[in-house]
Amino acid sequence: MTVLFADVVGFTGFAEHRDPEQVKRLIDGCFQRLVADIDLHGGRVDKILGDGILALFGAPTAHEDDAERGVRTGLAMQATAAGYAAEVGIPIRLRVGVSTGEVLVGALRAGGDYTALGDVVNVASRLQAESPPGGVLVGPATYLATRGVIAYHPAGTLTVRGRSEQVETWLAVEPLALPGSRRVGRRFPLVGRDEELSTLVAATGVAVTRARPLVIAIEGEGGMGKSRLAEEVADAVAEKYGTTTVAGRCLPYGETTPLAPLTFALRPLLGLAEEGVPGRTEVDEAVRLFGAELPLPAERVVDAVLHLFGGGTPLADIEPANALDEVVRALAAMIASSARRRPVLIRIGDLHWADPILLDVLSRILAQVPAVGFVLVTTARPDEAMAWPPLDARHSTFLLRLDPLAAEDADALAALALGDEDDPVLRREVLTRSGGNPLFIEQLAALVGDATPTGSLPVLPDTLRGLVAARLDGLAPDQRAMLDNAAVLGTTGRLFTLERFGVAMGQRPSRRTLDALASGDLLVLEGNSWRFRSPTVREVAYQTLTKSLRAQRHA
Repeated sequence: MTVLFADVVGFTGFAEHRDPEQVKRLIDGCFQRLVADIDLHGGRVDKILGDGILALFGAPTAHEDDAERGVRTGLAMQATAAGYAAEVGIPIRLRVGVSTGEVLVGALRAGGDYTALGDVVNVASRLQAESPPGGVLVGPATYLATRGVIAYHPAGTLTVRGRSEQVETWLAVEPLALPGSRRVGRRFPLVGRDEELSTLVAATGVAVTRARPLVIAIEGEGGMGKSRLAEEVADAVAEKYGTTTVAGRCLPYGETTPLAPLTFALRPLLGLAEEGVPGRTEVDEAVRLFGAELPLPAERVVDAVLHLFGGGTPLADIEPANALDEVVRALAAMIASSARRRPVLIRIGDLHWADPILLDVLSRILAQVPAVGFVLVTTARPDEAMAWPPLDARHSTFLLRLDPLAAEDADALAALALGDEDDPVLRREVLTRSGGNPLFIEQLAALVGDATPTGSLPVLPDTLRGLVAARLDGLAPDQRAMLDNAAVLGTTGRLFTLERFGVAMGQRPSRRTLDALASGDLLVLEGNSWRFRSPTVREVAYQTLTKSLRAQRHA
């Protein structure tokens, strides 16, 4: 997990000559805003100690990007503190330290709240103490996990009391990408998805030539290559059918409005600037380019577009549901008008992070767009609670679930990822530990330079561990308990043994639970046996058990 320490600088001098009640009111106002920054990024406030805050990212629920969330929070808190200080006229600033690594979380036996213990907490505290006022200082693990999405300046080494080794430090400058963006290293050719690609392009061809709207929903666990396949489909369709292609993406946090992914995708379709609220003149010119083909009066469409982008319009004074109806009608009208000239493909990524309002609006647009060449491509992780894709006779629906790569395809990707360092022993380990997940293959191959003299790869990088831990923390309690039991038993075993072990642990193992783990690509069932789809999953599940729990289950 990632630990953030923040401390107010100048608090003591500020409080010295002021009434205590006034001081408390001002500091409470500041801390309320800082805590809101932590909540927005999915963190948990562990403690508020006088003029300091300790926040945790990754417990009780892990996210795949907890280190990034911690650093982004630190930068957001600095902006918040500066704004608050200017607003109320008090000379306070923040020092922030962020550290990532393995900790023990839980409540102390002697009493007390849920908290984190370990070297990571001590390092975060020391980083905070050495951070310059207004700065966010991070340690090596945080830096390695976020350097592709956060800009840094080297800040030298730091000695931590009680630690034999010095700590390398970096000062965070600014984000380089939107939240949830995965750092892209080498871009390899698309491997093992030829049939899926050709099938989706063919389905799009039917929609374009038959003028029947189509929704393509690509599902798969993290790292399966959903976004890459969607990009390849969009590129192939644009080349073959001359489609107008635009894209948006749902973010895990930080969205300004539920419809932000859709507005981002529509900006190029309307010829609007990438950022900011467009003016009425700009929108009016964009809408009038659609000409007489629009089935609605241009003024209504302009009002709807401005309302969608957060501009002031008469729609702000009516019921929100009625205003949303106007927005949906306007969007459907513009998409239809554009598609009559040339087919339109809109790609929305990471729909598992979408607000239900966005899902509703997309469904209603599909229902209202007439018989034109319109294709909506979405990507998402499997989520039974998410009502997507919509089934409606007025449009075609194609749901594709991406599976792990076949053995020969995984081998080909591993060879590409290893490059000049390709070695049969290391390639076998990469393939075994990846379970056919393309992202796992690429990240494990990146570790080859750190392999031990015996040819074994080192421990998993925090980015990969975070991705798997987030997946496991999303499991139902009965599924997680069974997976933990399997992790203790090994990488493979008999179904009867796994069932008996669960009973011995006071659980109620069921075939339904086992089938859920298999359908989630965590376990593979073969006859009377089970095995982990990826030993990496087993490794993370086992490591998240405390040593006492491991000992109990082994006994």
